[in-house]
Amino acid sequence: MNEFSSSMASLTEDMASTSSQSNQSSFALFLANYKIHHIIFKSNAYSAVVNGNVTEELKKDYKHCGFGSWYYGAGTKLFASNSIFKKMEDHHKKFHDFINDNIECALTGGCITDVSQKERILNRFKDAEECSNALFILMDELATDVGSNINMQEVLA
Repeated sequence: MNEFSSSMASLTEDMASTSSQSNQSSFALFLANYKIHHIIFKSNAYSAVVNGNVTEELKKDYKHCGFGSWYYGAGTKLFASNSIFKKMEDHHKKFHDFINDNIECALTGGCITDVSQKERILNRFKDAEECSNALFILMDELATDVGSNINMQEVLA
């Protein structure tokens, strides 16, 4: 009987570990979706500015992109007190600000042909890339920090 109890305890422990790993993977994948959205936004902005075919619709506000909507909605409800979560906001806001400043510059015209503006555009895209990388690192850290105990139904709410 002791052997059966020991086997059941081991099974329960293994199932809990598997469930925890599954939750963490699910949350990491959820955040990876937003990484992809930001990469596409960034790529579209780079191409539009370089090719001179920028439109107002290309601009995305940091509170109203997909990640921003989640961050200020379900994300804040779940993680408002988490230090990693709090650090994301600044990088995310700056990322959008740098990209949108370049889009605005191209929309108003003249900045592509002005040599001094070209340097500013390149620097803003470089700064946006740094913010993006920092945000992605924080997303990974959040998934590691809270992912194993997460309820994905709450995350998706």
